[in-house]
Amino acid sequence: MRIAPLLLLLAFPALAGGADDAKALLAKGEAAKAAETARKATAGNPGDIAAWLVLADALLAQGEPEAAWEAMDEAVKKNPAEARLSLKRGDVFVRLAEQEKLGQNIYSTIVNYYLDAERNYKEALEKDPKSAEAVYGMASVNFELGDEERKGKARKLLADCLGIDKDFHKAHALQAYMLYLDGMTLAREGKHADAKPKFQAAENEYAVALKLGDKELLDLVRYGHTLLAQERLDEAKAAYVVALKAWPQSEVPIVSGIYHVANRGAAKASWANPKLKPLLAEAVKEAPDSPVAWYYFAYCQTVESDWDGALASYGKARTLDPTKAVYVFQVGHMHERLGDGDKALDCYRAALKLAPDYADAAFKFEGVIRTKAQDMDRAEKLYEELIGLAPENVDVHNNYALLLRDWAESSRRATDKDPPAEVKRRIKRSGEVYEKAAALSPDAQIQSDTGLLFEFYPCNFDPEKAKRYFTRSLQASDFAYRDAFDGLDRLCRKTGDWETLLDYAERVVGSMERGNQAIAPTGGGPAEPKANETPGLKARAAAALRLAQQKLKKS
Repeated sequence: MRIAPLLLLLAFPALAGGADDAKALLAKGEAAKAAETARKATAGNPGDIAAWLVLADALLAQGEPEAAWEAMDEAVKKNPAEARLSLKRGDVFVRLAEQEKLGQNIYSTIVNYYLDAERNYKEALEKDPKSAEAVYGMASVNFELGDEERKGKARKLLADCLGIDKDFHKAHALQAYMLYLDGMTLAREGKHADAKPKFQAAENEYAVALKLGDKELLDLVRYGHTLLAQERLDEAKAAYVVALKAWPQSEVPIVSGIYHVANRGAAKASWANPKLKPLLAEAVKEAPDSPVAWYYFAYCQTVESDWDGALASYGKARTLDPTKAVYVFQVGHMHERLGDGDKALDCYRAALKLAPDYADAAFKFEGVIRTKAQDMDRAEKLYEELIGLAPENVDVHNNYALLLRDWAESSRRATDKDPPAEVKRRIKRSGEVYEKAAALSPDAQIQSDTGLLFEFYPCNFDPEKAKRYFTRSLQASDFAYRDAFDGLDRLCRKTGDWETLLDYAERVVGSMERGNQAIAPTGGGPAEPKANETPGLKARAAAALRLAQQKLKKS
């Protein structure tokens, strides 16, 4: 369970000016300025506990738990008797564990962070034996660590916490969640009669937590889950809407809540369930300031092919949160569905400015380009713009390079020693774009195609570059990429580089003898293993090997 920053729950003495200013900035959402102000306050007065705590919360709000950890280490060293600093350092370790979990990182690292948090909560409790926050922190860590012994310890610690402060709402909420999980275990075992009182007890605990002012997202959603487990669908939906209103930017109340209310009892859960749209219609009515609610309502409208309605709803989501690239993208998608390619392109462009790595927006942008591919000047201009918007998208670079190459090939002058200026320019540009694609991805096909641009076209001939990319392709494919070897074979024969041909011909023969299949493009599509290529590739490599041996022997 997420441990929220404890700043507002702690009884501080009157704040010094610096801490006051920092706290006010943090309350306004200006975390970076708050951190800077708090850091100056602690530099001027290392004993300003309030400023240290605001500094930690400001750094956490910026998504910098490592920096918060370092700040709290420094704070504790300078104020070793202060329980609140040890408590906050425990919270920081919990945040580090949560960050690792979200990244699906190494389990042992997550456990170690929780153990570090537990040590700090114990330290805080030694300094202040009546700290309900510290006891709760230890309970939550034991719950997160998960084994039965730890969970039993968590239950006892929660009881101890409530013994110190019976109105500590987070303790009631965690106690409720543990009761809910007990009920779910019994329900899965078919012991529904035994599960019922667990769910009721969980509901009662959540009611207490909410009455005491609990506004944590997960607690609000889990309260809905508790009602849903009791088949009280209308009440569960209402609870999820409360969560949505409190956290309008979060999709959790919809994805983990309203979606399951709609699909309760369905043979197969689906966003196409006709029960879902009316529930989301209620959600946008009750939480009209939630862009997430409008987004999912719009999605249900697209399921019914209501493009005009979806355009309006996605537009509402975009207006409420113009920084979210997916909202902008979906507005564009609806414009495209309605036949307005120019407006769609404007939206895809705007989405990529917000998120340059947004692959779907780049793909749809390319789709618009393909509709204009007959106008090569226009298509080229749009691709150049797209490369500027999505500079790290390998597919964009690869597809653009291929378009330029294919256009040059269509002129039937691409292999002339001195082709027309426009053909020459586009062949050269294709090589430049392929090189960027090859730098972005080790893919064997991309490396091979890049080599081809510098081997096959006289106006672009660069044997060193061609050799570099052909050999990279072979290395990436375990020496099984047909076109890369054929290109290297032609190149080495042309330049007399028999040592390179000998080396790679031996490796290709060895690869085939190890049972690898030759990899080859299929009709312009993606490369894949081709069993019927194996004898041909092995035979060509063996012939190249013999030739290289003869040439080197003569020399």
